[in-house]
Amino acid sequence: MPIELTPQELTPEELAALKDKKILVVEDDPLLQNLLVGKMTQFRETGLKMFSAFNAEKAFELARTEKPDLILLDLILPGMSGFEFLTELRKDPASAEIPVIVLSNLNEDQDKDKVKELGIIKYFVKANFSLETIAKEVAGLLMKRP
Repeated sequence: MPIELTPQELTPEELAALKDKKILVVEDDPLLQNLLVGKMTQFRETGLKMFSAFNAEKAFELARTEKPDLILLDLILPGMSGFEFLTELRKDPASAEIPVIVLSNLNEDQDKDKVKELGIIKYFVKANFSLETIAKEVAGLLMKRP
């Protein structure tokens, strides 16, 4: 059983960074999507809002309407891949600057290089990181954004 990250385990600065932020989770595995959303929604007292999509089409819609501060993106999605989603996201001036963290089981250097060219800010191989690490990374990255 993984150790749960509680709001007390984040620094006051990390908690403040989550204040009134919006995060979009794009993940087609319902279990992992629920785990990611559940991990972050424990910080809802900060005003953090979570949105989720099982595919790229729904993710585009949410990116346009909700204007998230950060996107957590799987690369293997039904229909349009995460690579294609990133390409289209960067073409749209309204979403081109949204920071993206990739969470994928793809561990090949060519995959990592391809998404880095599309401006992602962090790449996690799902099997190598805990939800706690990802939550801390999200808070740390949001600390750097206005």
